[in-house]
Parts: sequence; structure tokens; C-alpha cells
Amino acid sequence: MPDYKFYYFEVRGVGEPARMAFHYGGIPFEDIRVPQQEWPDLKKKMPQGTVPCLFIDNGKIKLSQSSAIALYIGRKVGLAGRTELEMARVEEAIATYKDLYTKMADYCYTMTGFKDMDKDELYEKQAKPVSAQYFTLLSKMLKKHHNTFVASQKPTVADFFFAEYLSSVNGFAPELFKGHEGLLDYVKRVHSIPQLQDYLKKRPKTAW
Repeated sequence: MPDYKFYYFEVRGVGEPARMAFHYGGIPFEDIRVPQQEWPDLKKKMPQGTVPCLFIDNGKIKLSQSSAIALYIGRKVGLAGRTELEMARVEEAIATYKDLYTKMADYCYTMTGFKDMDKDELYEKQAKPVSAQYFTLLSKMLKKHHNTFVASQKPTVADFFFAEYLSSVNGFAPELFKGHEGLLDYVKRVHSIPQLQDYLKKRPKTAW
């Protein structure tokens, strides 16, 4: 089995789905959580100057980008779709997640202390309209699969992206879920997956 070293910051963020996929499949890996003060030096070693980044076989192969890494591990452990259509649905769902993430980024980063912007203005102009649009869309995606998961009736890495994001947003803006309570049930469903229980119980608690 290849040697895996996974680099990301000391948060869940966009790196958590890959961590969850590793634990879901029982694949050993070194989970390297990078303190901010160490990042300037480490950044030089990253092929795109970013994390998450996965080093394979002692760094002979380096893979960047959160979705690429999560899908790479997901394919190994049965979390990337079982048919060609399901595989496409997984990629569709992750792309939708990225749209949501990008459009609400300033608000979320401000609420978690990574940016210093006007949170009240961002709430009205960004969080409320974007969450209303995408929470409705996500609910429709779940309904297609009998309110189980977003890309099929089995979990995929796309669910890990959404569940972690929604869990974080619920931590600082629970009122956004009014009328979308089913999404919180969805988060609980993902976090109840048996293969994840040991990891979820012991992972560090972070706001994001």
C-alpha cells in the first residue's frame, strides 16, 4: 500500500472530506495539521503553493486540490459512485458545493475570525440570499435520492463536503436553516455513518 501524508491546516474546512474518506476506508495515513506559523516555509514545498495536498510514496507524487484528493481516496474506498452516472452526480454535487462555498466565503470567514469584514452587511447581502438559494437546491438534490444522500442512496465524498460545511454554518448562523431543517437531519445522517464514528469522536473540535 502506498505511503500517504496529508497536509492541511488545523481546521476541518475543505480538507476534512479527504480525512473522512481515509478513515471511512480504514486506509492508514499521516494527518499533518499545519500551524499557521509554519505555513510560509511549508508553502514552498507544495506544488501549487496551497493545501490540502497529498504526498504519496514519500512525496514522489503530490496531489493538490481538495476535490481531486477526496475523489482519489473516494474511488479507492467506494465513495465516488458505483456507476458512470453516479460518478457524474458526485462531481456535480462537489461543484455545487464549491459554488456555495465561494459565494458565502466572506461571510463564513468573517464569522470564524479569518477575515475582518462587516458581518451584519454580509449576512444581509450574502448569507441570507445565497443560503436560501443553495439550501433549497440541496434539499431538491436529496429528494431525488429519497432524502438519503446527495449523489445516490449511498454516501459519497460529496456528502462529506456538504455535511462539514453545513455543520459549520449551523454553528454560527443556525437561523439560516429555518425552513430547511431537513438539512440538519442530513448532517446527522452523514455523521452517523458507522465507519466514521471512531474518528468523529476523537477529531479536534474546530469552528470551521
